[in-house]
Amino acid sequence: MEKEINKKEKKIAVLLDGPNILRNEFNFVGLEDIQEAIKQYGKIYVKRAYLSHHATEHPKLIEYVFNQGFEPRIGLSDIDTLLTADAVEFIIKENIDMIAVVSRDSSFLPIFYKAKKYKKESLAVYVSSNEGNCSSLKNIADYSIDMRMYIERKKKQMNKGNLEEIVNKSKKMKR
Repeated sequence: MEKEINKKEKKIAVLLDGPNILRNEFNFVGLEDIQEAIKQYGKIYVKRAYLSHHATEHPKLIEYVFNQGFEPRIGLSDIDTLLTADAVEFIIKENIDMIAVVSRDSSFLPIFYKAKKYKKESLAVYVSSNEGNCSSLKNIADYSIDMRMYIERKKKQMNKGNLEEIVNKSKKMKR
């Protein structure tokens, strides 16, 4: 069970595992949706997207990341090490209150343990799939967001809002 969100304005560092999240199979989740979901926990101070060297073959992807305010960080090999090193840096900095790791990769679990050790809050943001629901990440993090569920709820709210708007217009026309 997740603990209640502390209403204090937290300073959040967002670290996005690009190869794990920016995939064709998850094209229904945009960076704007991810940022919107994270902002309910505080103010985003740092946004970094870790991309493999193959991203240089896709300039539109790098442009998209950059246009969403993320600093693209391109790794020559495995980006996990680069993301983890940056996470540790933000954990030991006093001006960051929360680390948000956007990934489905359980190899980032040590980041969450390190955050707890330094009394920093953690947020796991992931996209559930048929292969698994990232239970290890959501179970260790202080907070978690399943972007698949977030998008589904958002669509339902939008549809409900559209339905209410249609009903209200219909009532006005009857008058």
